[in-house]
Amino acid sequence: MDSRNDRRVSFLFSAVLCLAIAALTASPEISAFEAKSQDGRLQDKEFFKEELYISSSNVQVGTAELRQRSGSSAMDRFLDEYGHDFNFFMDPRSGTLTAVIGAVPLIPGSGVGNTRKLADLEQEIGRAVVAVEAPVVGDLVRRFVVRNAVVIGVDVAQLGSTRAVQVTEDLWHIRIPQEVDGIPVRHGHLVATIKHGNMVLLGTETWGNVVLDTQPTITEKQALEIGFAYADGKGAADELWQEPALEIIPYAPNADA
Repeated sequence: MDSRNDRRVSFLFSAVLCLAIAALTASPEISAFEAKSQDGRLQDKEFFKEELYISSSNVQVGTAELRQRSGSSAMDRFLDEYGHDFNFFMDPRSGTLTAVIGAVPLIPGSGVGNTRKLADLEQEIGRAVVAVEAPVVGDLVRRFVVRNAVVIGVDVAQLGSTRAVQVTEDLWHIRIPQEVDGIPVRHGHLVATIKHGNMVLLGTETWGNVVLDTQPTITEKQALEIGFAYADGKGAADELWQEPALEIIPYAPNADA
């Protein structure tokens, strides 16, 4: 990624730590504050931070631009290994690919050019494979992402747990959430679709590689105290809808959201 993109990623996707209780204080629909919301005082404190809304931005890019961003060797290896019949879309703010559209034979199927066998899967993931099941599919997609992380533009250390779901006999959906030190990044994830054995789509949404200290500066107890103080104190009937939890929230200046 060139220096311009580096600057924009750090500027636009600098993430901040937040506790779930903050969301509770901003919503009159949460049962924890239902008693207070009836008099209108809590509604008066509702607010919306425009920079927390990250709009979708997808720009089609060519291989020449991807060579410049990710390095010619990584891009050339991708094309040599998987072919040239791909369409690439990128979020210009983060430099991360939002969509890779093509056909990569991943599991046995009737897709174009697919000659995959169970033995091929065994060799690739390094264990016995007796059937194409969710753990196998998830591992194959994850290995593809790790192998091509430079081209896709993701930090593999921020890949959460892979979840593969078989929708029909010939259709799989795979999702990998973004996490940093076990802390989820709001709305950040990588997804893939496999149809007739071929991975036909892979991309990211609201993914900007995070660089920050994940050590919270306040405790869970302090977060609760701050939240209830904002809501004019905790009443006897108030109950927590959800325990406090750390979350990383990407943000963008209003001009670029």
